[in-house]
Amino acid sequence: MSQRLWRAALAASLVTGLCALPGASEALAQRSRAVDPKLHVRIFEAASAPAQHAEARACVPEGWKIVSGGARVEWTGPGALLTASYPEANCWVARSKDHIAADTHRVFAYAVAIQDPSNQWDVAVDEMTSGYASHPEASFEASRPGYVMTGGGARVNWETDPSHAGQIVTPVGSLLTASYPDGEQAWAARAKDHIKISRASVTVYVISLKARSGAKLSTAIFTGQSQVSDAPAASVSVPAPWTMIGGGARVNWHGIGNLLTASYPDGAASWSGVGKAHLEPSPANLTVYAIGVRLE
Repeated sequence: MSQRLWRAALAASLVTGLCALPGASEALAQRSRAVDPKLHVRIFEAASAPAQHAEARACVPEGWKIVSGGARVEWTGPGALLTASYPEANCWVARSKDHIAADTHRVFAYAVAIQDPSNQWDVAVDEMTSGYASHPEASFEASRPGYVMTGGGARVNWETDPSHAGQIVTPVGSLLTASYPDGEQAWAARAKDHIKISRASVTVYVISLKARSGAKLSTAIFTGQSQVSDAPAASVSVPAPWTMIGGGARVNWHGIGNLLTASYPDGAASWSGVGKAHLEPSPANLTVYAIGVRLE
């Protein structure tokens, strides 16, 4: 047998022997998955109990990782507004409250997650908190080489105000007006008091994703805009070959202010945002954002 044929036969026998070993085929499959990750996206939803200050948590099971999320208030009386929509461990948290006028309502939380039982993806969450103000806002960029931003969140910290240390203060509350992508790598959050002065801070979250194999991800941001209204609402769809992985909304208010009541995944390929004037007329328009992702 020639030396070339002998080497080929030896290589073939080694491969056959490896595949016959217990767990060898699974090891080869794991290696294949490691270099060829897939994006399996699913939306998890949870609803709060009816309350004047409502909270819902959409949590994901083991093997799933949250890459973005949203919230939607379901109100029937004078109205209730969002105060938080943000990630916390393996849950997406949504909070809402009535304001000045009582309104028992529900809030829905939406967690957008990827399936990753083999730990092929690294998800990072970064955050920063603004100072206290009547109209707090923050924009934060997470500098993580190799990662792409898939979503973000916001939380208004309205229950206390450090400037009133030593005094008994019952804050009326501060309400979200925006939680949206401020470019491809930064997330922005805005809030405001309404009718009555109430200082607060806002915490902004940036969620980033990277394939451990080094596979390249690309993202694109799609936008839509509502008409000017006391109840502005808009949706935007993500076209193929992109997969929707996140989104946000911003109320472009003037005057006394228009407030955010919803920013959430309205199906697998569409993101919706809703705002409202509260107790007093204040027409505005709303910009809605959807983030698409694809493997190159």
